[in-house]
This record gives sequence, C-alpha cells and structure tokens, in this order.
Amino acid sequence: MNTKDFECLVKRGMCSSFAAHAAAALLLTASLCEARTVGIEAVGVQFNEVDQVYRYKNDHLDTYYWDRGLIFPKGSHVPAQVAGKAYAFHDWRPMAEDSRTTDVISRIRANEAGDLLIAMPSAAASGNGWVRLTTSTAPDFYLDIATRSGPTFTTDPNSPYWFYSRAYTTPNAWVGLPTNSISTIKGPFVFAERGELKHENPMPLMGGAAVISDKGTNPILSGVTNPNLIVMPNGDYFAMANGPELGQLLKSTDKGASWTPMGGTYFDVNFQTLFHHRGSLYVIGNDQSGEGATRIYKSTDNGVSFTTSVFSIQGGGDAPSHVDVSGGRIWKAADTPSGAGFISAPEDADLMNESSWTVSDGSYSEVTLANGQKFGNGNEGTLLLTENGKLLHVGKSSIYRPDIGWVAGITTRQPNLDDLTTTTWDPDDAGAILPHAYSKFTVRYDPVSDRYWALVSNPDNRVTLDLYKASSNKGRIGDFKFVATILDGESNSYQGFNYPFMQIDGNDIVFSLRTAWDDDRGGAPRWHDGNVFTFHRIKNFRQINTSSRISNGGFEDGVAGWRNYSATGGESAAFAEFDGNTHSGAGKFTHSRNTGYQVYTYKSLPVPNGKYSLRAWTRRSSGQNQCQLIAEGFGGTTLKADIPAGSAYTKVKIDNIYVTNGYLKIGVWSDANAGNWLNFDDVELVRNDDFKALVGKTFQIKAKHSGKLLNVAGSSLANEANVIQYRESNSDNEKWTVTATGDGYYRITARHSGKSLNVFEGSQLDNGNVQQYAYEGAANEQFQIADAGGGYYRIIARHSGRAVAVAGAGLADGDNVVQFRSGTGDNEKWQFIEVP
Repeated sequence: MNTKDFECLVKRGMCSSFAAHAAAALLLTASLCEARTVGIEAVGVQFNEVDQVYRYKNDHLDTYYWDRGLIFPKGSHVPAQVAGKAYAFHDWRPMAEDSRTTDVISRIRANEAGDLLIAMPSAAASGNGWVRLTTSTAPDFYLDIATRSGPTFTTDPNSPYWFYSRAYTTPNAWVGLPTNSISTIKGPFVFAERGELKHENPMPLMGGAAVISDKGTNPILSGVTNPNLIVMPNGDYFAMANGPELGQLLKSTDKGASWTPMGGTYFDVNFQTLFHHRGSLYVIGNDQSGEGATRIYKSTDNGVSFTTSVFSIQGGGDAPSHVDVSGGRIWKAADTPSGAGFISAPEDADLMNESSWTVSDGSYSEVTLANGQKFGNGNEGTLLLTENGKLLHVGKSSIYRPDIGWVAGITTRQPNLDDLTTTTWDPDDAGAILPHAYSKFTVRYDPVSDRYWALVSNPDNRVTLDLYKASSNKGRIGDFKFVATILDGESNSYQGFNYPFMQIDGNDIVFSLRTAWDDDRGGAPRWHDGNVFTFHRIKNFRQINTSSRISNGGFEDGVAGWRNYSATGGESAAFAEFDGNTHSGAGKFTHSRNTGYQVYTYKSLPVPNGKYSLRAWTRRSSGQNQCQLIAEGFGGTTLKADIPAGSAYTKVKIDNIYVTNGYLKIGVWSDANAGNWLNFDDVELVRNDDFKALVGKTFQIKAKHSGKLLNVAGSSLANEANVIQYRESNSDNEKWTVTATGDGYYRITARHSGKSLNVFEGSQLDNGNVQQYAYEGAANEQFQIADAGGGYYRIIARHSGRAVAVAGAGLADGDNVVQFRSGTGDNEKWQFIEVP
C-alpha cells in the first residue's frame, strides 16, 4: 500500500491499527479510495489544489486580464478548513469587459455519502439543504490579488467568502447550489480531497477531431504550442507541436484518424515548420539549444531518423509557416532581425548547409502607399503563394484604406527579387480585408476553385473558428467573405481554437490546432493555453455554400458541440442517431424515452452582434406537452417557436434575433410523455442584416463606445436642431428611418420630425456639427453606411467622406455628435436596432 492509499483509508477511519488491518486495507483501497468522486456539472470549470501556486494566469478567476487577477487565497491566507484540499471554480470577469461570460457550476454530486463543502460570496445564501459552516458574521476568507510577477499575494477586501456544508446521504443524487443573496458575478468554490473532483459533462471535441496528443496532467506547465501539419506525397500525414510531453514527430497513415509518435528524435526547435522537398522530410525552426538562431533537421527515411544542422542566421520564424517553391527557390516566412521577412534557398541546393540560405530582412515600420492605403507590421506570419507565383509574408496585422480606416487584413510584404536580402511590397495595394486576422489565421490558395481560403480564430477569446474565402485577381487577393463557422465552443474562458495550420488535401481542408477544451480533469488553464493538439478535416470544402454560424448543425459529428440538460434525470432522452430518416446527411438528433421526460438540447454561441434567423428541420410524434425551438441570452427577450407534430420534416424558424451582447444560446426543448419522440436536423443560424435588406425600416442607432442612442436634442421639430447621444427612452426622437437615395447612399430621417440627418452647411472639416434639417437632396444629407464588423456600421457623409461620431468619444448624455475623419474609434461605430 502506498502513502496516498494509507492516508485515504485513515481519512475514512479504516486504519486505526495499520498492522492489524493491512491486508483488509489493501482489499478496500480500490473501492474506498480510487472510486471516490465529487462530480461537477458545469460549463467552463477548472480544478486546482488549494496550496499550489500555479502559473500567474492559471490561478486567476477573472481571466480577461493577462497580468493580474483575483485568485483563491495562497500562502498564509489559506483557510484552515480546506488546507490540503482541491477546489473547482469557474471564471468570471466584469460584464463591462465581457458580457458573454457563460461559465457556471450548475450542480454537484458524489458517489459516496458524506458532507459536501462549498464557499459562496454571500453570508446569507440559502436553499437545497446548505447551511453556514460557521456562525461568525465575519467572512471565512477573502480572495487574494495576484500579479504576473507574483508570488506575493494581497487580500482583496472586496471579495469576501463564506463556507457552506450539506449533509449528503444519497450517493449519485444531484444537488443544486444555494441561491446567492446578493448580486455578484463572483462564483462558488466546490471542495474535495485531491484527486476526487471530476467534470461530469465535458463537451466532446467537435469537427471530426482526432487528438494527436495532449500536454499531460500537470497544470503548472505551459500548454501545447506551434501546431504544424504536412501531407506527404505518399498520403502519410505528419504533425508536430511544442509543449510538455511533446516535441516529437507524430504520424498518421489513416488520413488523420489516429496518430502514433515516431520516437527516436526529440526536436530541439521552437516555431517549427514541417516541409517535404525532393524526397526528404525536413523540420526547420528556432534553435533552442543556444548554439545558433536556426536549426534544421532532415530525414531520408520518411521520418524514422534525422540528421541536423544549426545555422547562425535567424530565419526560424515566429510561428509555423507554410513552405513553397517559386522561381527556382524554396521559401518560408521568417522572423528576421529587422522584422517580417523570408528565408530561401535554391531548390537544388543542399538545404542542410547554411551557405545555401538567404535571409530577406523585413521591417516593422508602418508603410503608407501613394494612394493613401497603409499596412501594419504583422507578426507570427506564414508564407502565402498566390496564383501567379507571387510570394507574400502574411501575419497578424491590419490594413488601412482611406474610406474605412484600419481593419484586420492580410498585408502585402514580398521578397525583393532584385535584391534577395530585402523585402518590398505592392505599391498600389495594401492587402486584403480578413476579419479577425489580428487574432490568428491560416490561408492557402486553391487553384481548383481559384479562391483563397482562410481559417480564422475569432478574437473574442478564440472560441470560434471560421472559414472565409476570397477571389483572386492576377496575384492580388480580394477581400475575404464569411463562409461558415467550422468549430465553436461554449466557454469564453476555457475553450479556444488557437493557431490553425491548414493544408488542402484533394477535396478537403485538413488542419491542426492548439486546442483549449474540456476534459474530466477540468480542461485547459484558459482559452489561450491549449491542452490538446488536435487534427480536423473539412470535407468537400469547395461545396460549402452557407452563412451558418453553427458547427455540427447537421449532427454529422454526433453530439459534438451540443449539450443536454434533463429536468427529469434517469436514462438519457437525448442522443444523436445515424439510422436514416434524416433531413440530410447521415446524422440527426433525437428526443425519446419509454418514460416521460423533459430535456433541453442546446448550444451556446459567440456571434458578432447583428440580426439573425434560426432555422431547424423537425418532425415529431403527437402527444407531447410542449416542443419548442428556442433562442435566448442574446440581449433581448427569449424567443420561442412551437414545433408541429407530423412524420415529415418541417422547417421551424425564429426570425429577428437581434444579438447585442455577442452571445446567443439556441436549443430544442421537449416536455414529453412516455414513448413520444422528436427528430431535428440541419440547424442553421443565418445572419441577415445586410443593410440593403433593411432599407425602409426604422431603427434606434446605438454608439458602440457608450451604448447611447443617436437623438435629436429635446425632441425639437426645428431645422438645425442639434443631434446628440442620449440614453434610451423609447421616444420617437431617437428613432430613424433609412431610405436609399441611389448610388449606395442613404437618407436618415428622424421619426418625430420627418427631418433628416445633416452636416451643418456642408462643412468639410473635422468636428462639423451634425443636425436635423428638412431634406433637400444635398450631398451633406446623404450617407454611406459601411460595415465596421461585429454588427456595427460607420455612417460616412457623402460630401466630406467623414464619419458621424460622438465628439471626443464622450460617454455622457447630451454629448455632441459631429463628423470626423474616419479612424478606428468605437465612437464612430453604430449598431442599427430595428424597432416597430
């Protein structure tokens, strides 16, 4: 018996005399120690040990911040009641910083009787049998404030907590938490002995994912980094990533369904790239041994063994990069001494020889073109080969156009073919718009479709991964358009899709990911720190023709990405099926049981603000008490649509879902009797707030930075009445009708007066006043309404090209509205909310 087993038995009173009971203790260890669990039903849950100091970020309970946060008390502040224990918690953060925080601990259970222990941020929580552990009016403990520089911790007097206990007599019965008596975003703590906590309902991996490897069980260590993937000419796949228990080559011979470590070589590189050239497999990256700047490996036996060389030149790159051959040379993007550049060699050269390679130095300076366009520095870049053989270093960056300002995009830095030691750029084109490109993306040109395809992590904590495509035009890339959401998660805090790396494999896109995801041990430390290295496939990507924001909406990937909540317990009444009778494809979802049931199948989605329609194809038996399609949590009143009875599939939809907080929960609810059944399939969320489709309708126009509405001061009816921002009052002077005037411009008319938005006397200057005036058809009362991303628009005056903005980005009621040259400020971004 080991020490842990002995301590476990002592804790249960089974070992008062170790010598007398050793044999019995050995027999009882498995049943009384290893089987003990305290299960947590939760979204976004983490497990930590009370006395352990983790990396600065892993401990934090408000993970919006990178450099500091609230944590469970450490060191001398540890409460005696829980010393040596483990705890479960979920993230929180101020709603002003993230209104979509959805993490929650719903209920708990254990497989043995005995008291349960939690802590709540309230001295008067009540319900579900919970009682205060102590009678003192003083808090039992306070949270600590920690900083990245730690490990000095300071008590936060604004974060008091009290212990609660509950007698638990029925093993495996779920217990709800007490109701909090105060309004707070701070969450509970659930305590147990070390090793006993278990996340009962982790969301399964989605998108046909295969786990290539994971980072192991030590939460103190950093996670998976630098995912990389290559498809070999013989059909084998190889993948690599850095991180604890990684740093090795993994191979798949079944198209990514399973992966095997190659062994033999531990790769002493960071930001590595795999590439195949003239029959050999290579790995190149930043050398980690200190002997030089770049290390390269070569295998002539399909990855079984490698030779290596170290170069003094810096060309490893600051993220895995694609490698391509163009103009007789082999190229990859590189982080050079001067910035974003390239490293290249003649394609017939000895790539293991440093003298074969040339570094094309870049520059991090902002570049302004003659036409007024600009592009930023870019980082963590990759190589893109265009359809005419031009090479681009594309990194996390932004581009500037005079008509729209700075937006996320792909820059146009190129190698200078007249001087390979330098870089250059297209003098007339700053690059293509790619939403969220400053988060992280991967991009490839596909000659079959003559399109560029990109996978992009959503910047809202990277909890979705979206597919975009762009047209090609003789080496220039068109602006990228949304195609579909490929992956989506539910927890902003502990789920994330980081650093996708894609290849095109026939009719499919394959890609690897640094994934932060659920497991029964509590998952990743946070959205940014992947705990799993995953492989994914997008089948027949060229045929995807949808604007759906829902991944696995057709249940081809089973239950992945969906959760079920049963109000009646017992055998599950919700499950995916592949037995035919689908609306399309192979999969559908079913509610059914031979006893009565209430079940909710749902998915939480981070989505850009805007107007959406939710659609699903359904069929059901008769006799249910209620079956509904539901949209909730989007910042407005919950919307529901009844699902009709019938054996044929019928489309059920909910229109006019106005998402205002970047979040939406969708689901299907059944309250059914024994033997009732429901099938649903092909669930879609389609954005339909294209401004052309909304012409002629009336809106409240809300400033992004302040949440206040465009308003005619004092409900005046006069010409030249001032326009301001003001809190919502549901009056007609804050409601505006949009009418097309032709040539892509619009008239914006106040409902209460019939007068139109107007720039005073046609001013061409910054801070020209915005007012209402009787419409005369002049250019200073016509506006372009330009998409600013995320459900927001810029209102650009036709006569001046300046944007309607709240002066000085003021936050107060009555702050003036003016025109100003367009930039990136949220005070010139407006949300159009349709009103009756």
